Amino acid sequence: MDVEQGIAHLEHLDAESNLVVPPVGACDLAMCYTGRAMGNIVPPGTVVLLKAVDRDAIIPGGEYVIVCRKIVTLRIVRAADEEGKVRLVAGDRENYDDIVLNVNDIVSVYKVKGKLIINS
Repeated sequence: MDVEQGIAHLEHLDAESNLVVPPVGACDLAMCYTGRAMGNIVPPGTVVLLKAVDRDAIIPGGEYVIVCRKIVTLRIVRAADEEGKVRLVAGDRENYDDIVLNVNDIVSVYKVKGKLIINS
């Protein structure tokens, strides 16, 4: 299932298969990324290994799946100019704009712990 489509509904999902990968740290789930906003950093078809973290644990510059009331997206998180906000940056900045969010609007956060990029 696509990470941006399915992660907001985890309580209703069942695992489709088990995945054995080299050690990448503790992960909660692996999902496929089919979006295009991350460009070559996370190309479509990449299996993304995720760990649920508290929104206070976000480290600027890291890749995260951010779940909000209105959007679910995989982006690089940066500090915003305003206090209490974060800036979500796409890997493909030429075609995708930054998203600025209030930290209080974030429902859940998943840190990207690893990526399995499938070369075709």
